[in-house]
Amino acid sequence: MPRKRTKFAKISDENERASTFKKRVDSLFKKASELSILCGVYICIIILNPSDGTLITWSSEDEVQQGFSKFLRFPEEERLKKMVLRENFLKRRVDEEAKSLMKLRKENEEKEMEILMDQTMNGASIDELDENQLNGLLLLADDKIKMLENRKDDLEKQQGQLFIEGERNGFVMETDPKPTEATHSFMENEIELPDDLNQVWPSIYFP
Repeated sequence: MPRKRTKFAKISDENERASTFKKRVDSLFKKASELSILCGVYICIIILNPSDGTLITWSSEDEVQQGFSKFLRFPEEERLKKMVLRENFLKRRVDEEAKSLMKLRKENEEKEMEILMDQTMNGASIDELDENQLNGLLLLADDKIKMLENRKDDLEKQQGQLFIEGERNGFVMETDPKPTEATHSFMENEIELPDDLNQVWPSIYFP
């Protein structure tokens, strides 16, 4: 069962908001502890709960004060260099969501055009299609033509490479081979073929 997508808005129910706050804070502290241990970095967290005015710190108040003292001793330029502001973080999240939405919309449009293309190829009328659908079909047809042209170019390159390798290995492809003695004998004696063989034979094309 797919996970329910979280709606990022303030939770209206007070009890549910308090429960979510506790769970998220515990998860945040756990992640901070893991990051500190695995990467050997110093982390301090200060959380102010506006509902009751309590101040929560991680890992301790003394370590938080020491961490901020170290931070403030850095030049302002260094402090701002990699600072993540809330506005910038939210903007980046919005941009990522917008790109993801555009990608999904494009995939849906491509699937819709594939279905319309199959329907028109099977005899469905295009008279009821709107301008956007017609333009989509034209773009899809252009893409299919380009794919076929690219495939043709690839096959021609492979054919040319096989020809070069054949010459390199001593195999010569004769385009106009000379008739053999058996061929001359067959033509001079005018051998009659049986009725079931006296027909026009299909020419075989060797690429």
